[in-house]
Amino acid sequence: MEQLPLAHDVFPHIRIVMGMVIGLGVTRLLSGVARIVQHPRQYPLYSVHLLWVTSVLLMLVHFWWWQFGLYGIANWTFGI
Repeated sequence: MEQLPLAHDVFPHIRIVMGMVIGLGVTRLLSGVARIVQHPRQYPLYSVHLLWVTSVLLMLVHFWWWQFGLYGIANWTFGI
């Protein structure tokens, strides 16, 4: 009979996949900012857009940092 993996065995895999998704999001945001910097006349600057990009970037970094802190939890439960 096959035994299901324990929660502490699954979390590193989930963390790796989530880290890749967060990394792709950060890459997409920074490549858009680089495009604006390289071609400033082709892409006009809007303050609302720059605030949105900054807030999404900070949210991604904050989520990654929060997820990194979950690594120290030894006993996973549904509540955690």
